[in-house]
Amino acid sequence: MAGGVVNFAGLSVNTAGTYTLTLSAAGSVSVNSTSFKVTAGAATALDYVTQPNNVNAGTDINPVTVEAVDTFGNPVSGVSVAVIGTPTALTTGTTPLVTNAAGEVVFSNLSETTAGNEQLQVSAAGVPNLLSSAFTVSALAASKLSFFTEPASTNSGSLLTPVTVLAADKYGNPVAGVSVKMGISASTLNGTTTIVSNPAW
Repeated sequence: MAGGVVNFAGLSVNTAGTYTLTLSAAGSVSVNSTSFKVTAGAATALDYVTQPNNVNAGTDINPVTVEAVDTFGNPVSGVSVAVIGTPTALTTGTTPLVTNAAGEVVFSNLSETTAGNEQLQVSAAGVPNLLSSAFTVSALAASKLSFFTEPASTNSGSLLTPVTVLAADKYGNPVAGVSVKMGISASTLNGTTTIVSNPAW
């Protein structure tokens, strides 16, 4: 190798972007290299940029943004990201989306009709699945009543077998705090005939 030559080996850059190298030495003018690009590697992780919020049954969750990144945290475009609900399946919005130039997808029409405590789970090929923070899906106002256990035949004056009634919203979710009144056809019903539905049954 000719004299005066310096060989910089083993250089690396972790952050994706466009760069130039700068040379300097005592008594010399600084010199810039031609520009070069550092591109992101393959996606190795997913991250929630925005988490889901608490919602009413059947109402869209706020838009949930998910980012795909490489080992060094660089956003990765072109990654197909899928989403599901757990422990209950989502009702809408489960079509996989592909990350944009910023490495992000936005799930904007996710909804769930089953009341309860839920989480989202996102996944992509070759990347560990990732759970969101927990959120609550609340039942709507009660819109229907149904007999969970029906009355059985009995003798006059004897206690009926316990009758259980379900107060539910339009999706069938139990609704607490509903004052339910029991009546009877062509006679008088004895006992407590108005009861408020409980939080869990």
